[in-house]
Amino acid sequence: MFGSIYRYIVTLGGLIGGDVDGATDKMLTTPGGVRTTFSKTREKWTKQYSEVREAVAQLMMVLEQKRNSSEELATKQQEVKTKMQGAVLKYQQTNEPKYQEAFNALYAQDQGLDAQMDALQEEIEGMRGKVGNYRSKLQEMDSRIKDLGNREAAAIADIVSSQQIISLNDRLNALSSNLDDRNLQAIETRRATLLAQAKLSGELAAPAVEEQGLDEELLQAGAQTEANDVFAAMLAEAQAKAPSAAEQSEAESGAAARNL
Repeated sequence: MFGSIYRYIVTLGGLIGGDVDGATDKMLTTPGGVRTTFSKTREKWTKQYSEVREAVAQLMMVLEQKRNSSEELATKQQEVKTKMQGAVLKYQQTNEPKYQEAFNALYAQDQGLDAQMDALQEEIEGMRGKVGNYRSKLQEMDSRIKDLGNREAAAIADIVSSQQIISLNDRLNALSSNLDDRNLQAIETRRATLLAQAKLSGELAAPAVEEQGLDEELLQAGAQTEANDVFAAMLAEAQAKAPSAAEQSEAESGAAARNL
């Protein structure tokens, strides 16, 4: 029974000791795929943990049975030793050979019990060490199951960030430095062309501006001359119509005489 339990635990321990099963050896490129894989692994490991824990519990039960057997053998051996002392005492009292023969039989039985107890104790010590190892294995399994959440989050983060970096690198690698140079050169060429056109336009417009200024000056001078001529003519006409100072004086004197 112990051998079968031992093989069972070793097999399960080997299973859970490996990483995620063979299906996850393929590169997963989506967070959904990672979550699904971790979910299946968590379910599988939890089941294995329960099975190993049950097997360890059975092993501990067997160990306890062997301890009880060892205690029973120790009790029986103590009884045999007591009988051996009684046989010696009776032989001293009676000197009868049957007590010596009884002692010899008890002695052989005591030796057999010693051998059984030694073998059983060695087996108990071995099982005790294995139980301790299996307990440590259970703790490791439990820790790994609890850590699956952190591993899942880290895996998703690494996959997403790696995909973004790969995509960015692909985009950068697809850009041509020559294309960028041609674009910049086109801008510089267009700039120089526009500057030259602006300069030429300014040079062509300068004489026209000067000529326009002269025309305006002549128009202003002509308009001023025309105004002066009109003013002089109107002034002369007014002077011609107005009476002289002598005539005005005589008219005023005559009017005064009539009033007298």
